[in-house]
Amino acid sequence: MEYSVCRQHGVALVGPDPAELIGEVPTEWLLEVGATQLKEWQAREFEPMYGDLMVFTACRIWRLATEGRHCSKTAAAEWVLTRQPALNVVRAAVERRTQDSDVDLREEQVRALLAMVLDQLA
Repeated sequence: MEYSVCRQHGVALVGPDPAELIGEVPTEWLLEVGATQLKEWQAREFEPMYGDLMVFTACRIWRLATEGRHCSKTAAAEWVLTRQPALNVVRAAVERRTQDSDVDLREEQVRALLAMVLDQLA
């Protein structure tokens, strides 16, 4: 994943552009790794301290699957909200990140988002 991000968004301070130095990583590989991570989270006991990570990762994977590009956590969540404005768990995660909100991320909503993204990948 990191090589793909560097290739797509990296900026050379000296020397060749990162896209010239780093080989292309097939999007299918990235989505396979992403799906594996989401499935692992689905199989584990929910840990609230990782709720934000789960939500933002799911949003980033969804956007990568749809547009083939990487973006920041907040940008991915905002992109998801333009498509699914009723996803309150995504809105809550953005508020927690950008407004230092202490609103809780509900387990059932986080798990529903993970399942929704896995369905998108299937």
